[in-house]
Amino acid sequence: TGEGAEVFDLPSHDDLIGVIGFLLLIFAAFVGPELICPDRRNRVIHLYFVRPITLLDYLGARWLALVLLLLAASLLPHITLWVGLLIGVSDSLGHIQDNWTDIPRFVGNNAVFALFAASFTFAVSSLTDRRMIATLIVISVIMISSFTGLIVNLFNPPDSVSNPMALVNLIDINTSIIPSIFFGTYNENFDLNIIFPIAWIILLTAGSIFATWRFYSRQR
Repeated sequence: TGEGAEVFDLPSHDDLIGVIGFLLLIFAAFVGPELICPDRRNRVIHLYFVRPITLLDYLGARWLALVLLLLAASLLPHITLWVGLLIGVSDSLGHIQDNWTDIPRFVGNNAVFALFAASFTFAVSSLTDRRMIATLIVISVIMISSFTGLIVNLFNPPDSVSNPMALVNLIDINTSIIPSIFFGTYNENFDLNIIFPIAWIILLTAGSIFATWRFYSRQR
């Protein structure tokens, strides 16, 4: 985004998001089930509630751990890039003044991503007590949603069809739609009113949290 990107030919924050978003979705698919499936498979989950630990404590601690892990993993490359660009320019103060807004943008983007990915992964993982099955289900849902979007685009549909279909593609949501909202390019890339993707992301995240809570409430 700054002149340092031209000097060193470094990727932009948008470029990083495209790569990191996909990789961390897959990463979440492996880590999420590891946090909640073993307790059910080993039938020790009820032992937690012998002590004064509530279901909110149990799920909340694991969910927050995954959110923070995803957030840290997604922020580190951005921080490294931002500092690298700062070091690579002669006018550091001018670079900060011109590019400081990148910081709340990539922090906000990655925070939303972490909340969504953790919630979605936990919801799917609550369906089974086998870690690898949960991982395969998460990856399958991600891939199916992506292939659905690709197949639709093969027919070159009008924007009135292709833009809503982008909301079905979980990869596009995390690598294109959410970043475009935070980096101010949404209206350039999508004709769909920005309210719809925001509402859809909130619905997916909240729905995933509710589904996980509902399942575990019945298991107690």
